[in-house]
Amino acid sequence: MMIRGFKRISSRLFFSFLLMAVLTVSLIWLIQAGLLRDSYVKGKIKTVENALSNFSNSSIEDIEEQTASSLLIIDENNTITYRAQGLPMMGMMQRKAQSMLPLVKTETSFVSADHIGVRYAVIGTPAEDGSTIFAVFSLADADEASRLLRQQLWLITIVLICLAGIISAWLANAWQAQFRQLPWPPIKSKRAIMISGLRSIQLMNLVD
Repeated sequence: MMIRGFKRISSRLFFSFLLMAVLTVSLIWLIQAGLLRDSYVKGKIKTVENALSNFSNSSIEDIEEQTASSLLIIDENNTITYRAQGLPMMGMMQRKAQSMLPLVKTETSFVSADHIGVRYAVIGTPAEDGSTIFAVFSLADADEASRLLRQQLWLITIVLICLAGIISAWLANAWQAQFRQLPWPPIKSKRAIMISGLRSIQLMNLVD
């Protein structure tokens, strides 16, 4: 019975240490894959928005070079006044930009090219002269960074779980050995306990 009790303690210690490791890995997934998943995309969008906000102080070529995007300008009559030569999926992007009009403030929309597996962001912002400036750019780099991040998280998860299992087993066995060295009182069998109880009752009767 003593050995069985030690085995139960060892199992509980093992699963407790393993649970702590699983909770730690879950926290890493929550922060990296949940909270920081779209940080690359948001950072890219913020950079383009800042460049478009200074459109009056910059040239079209400078903005396209700084943001690695293609510009499309539509005036208040819904007429295209400028279109970059390298505008990806020209017809689709023009229809997407025109469907976003009229714009009161800067807005962002996404277009997926399933046949090539690439996403594009379309950011539109109203200009002072009444026209609307659209910046179209690929999100392939940001999506690739997110994909690599998920791969790294899976690799880290597998390594941490394996190490946690090994360390948990070692700690559980080490603690079990420490428990065995403690001066535990002898454990009586059920028959011994019953006999001791009967004797106690007999002594109480004699005293009475």
